[in-house]
Amino acid sequence: MRMARPLARAVALSIPGSAEENRLFAELNPTILNCKGTPPGGMSIDQKSLFMGAISSKILAPVTVYHSGWSGRPNLDAAAQMMALQSQGYPLRSAMAKCLVFVDTNNAFRFIKSRSGSNNEKKLASALTPSLTRCVDKGVNLSMSLQALRAETTRAFARYVCAPNDPPASGKVGDGKPD
Repeated sequence: MRMARPLARAVALSIPGSAEENRLFAELNPTILNCKGTPPGGMSIDQKSLFMGAISSKILAPVTVYHSGWSGRPNLDAAAQMMALQSQGYPLRSAMAKCLVFVDTNNAFRFIKSRSGSNNEKKLASALTPSLTRCVDKGVNLSMSLQALRAETTRAFARYVCAPNDPPASGKVGDGKPD
């Protein structure tokens, strides 16, 4: 996997659900299939999410302190709506994580930097709950493990830091279709 680091980084920072992500992942897949423990059919969606989160945590490893720089309290509902428009075509969990990182940057950062499985991680995940409810439409059911929430949030944070002004996955706001 060492030889594939630049490609793995490119996949993690690509727009979720985009043609670019799919192309890069297909290019990386032969390397992944050679790794111990990878099922012969490739990764499930959950495994892919965890993989992207692991790569993103390596990208963010040098970042030890982050503050959103908000001056005053932003209108979180408006921010969540803006993120919903910007994440048209993203898989639901990726869109939720992008919104979460944008509307609750500081808590999201503390969450992804907390030790996995710790009581602090659980406390920080609970602190994110009000923001999560802003980022998922009422009536939409999204079920994720704490591990998956960490992975998706980590990837979204890496993209927030490295590529903050991405277009939506569809290339256009409002059509809701990935490339």
